[in-house]
Amino acid sequence: MAQELIIPIRFLDGNIVPYNLELWAQIKNMNEGKNVLLTVKPFFNSRSLKQNAYYWGFMIPKMRTFYTEFYGEEISKDDIHSYNVKSILGEDFMIKEVLSIPIISRTSKTPSQMNTKEFANFIRDVQKLWAEHGLYIPDQDVYFGVLNEEK
Repeated sequence: MAQELIIPIRFLDGNIVPYNLELWAQIKNMNEGKNVLLTVKPFFNSRSLKQNAYYWGFMIPKMRTFYTEFYGEEISKDDIHSYNVKSILGEDFMIKEVLSIPIISRTSKTPSQMNTKEFANFIRDVQKLWAEHGLYIPDQDVYFGVLNEEK
């Protein structure tokens, strides 16, 4: 199964300079000899974008790999995310009607609606949740390395 990975990099003198050298080495090894699609988009050094990249680009892939190795079956990133949301936020749903059609609606904030502080707490809780299963997930600053250092 192909896996999308997100890693912050910097272009410097025409070269790709990753902020996390260990993760970059793993990505290169996993894709040696393969054709891949590299998407480049600006990375704004704001906390919420960094949190999103850390959660979806580092934490979720680590959880998927751990799950596959431990349980012997593949799991989607959306299923891992749903597990995290349900485990941390619980089942906070209500049924309401929209144009006479019953729909299920969440009554609390979803992670995408959280501010940076709330999402940081969510991330911390997810780290604790997976630690209970035996998976250590390093903090965000380990993933980003020296991302905040500007030239």
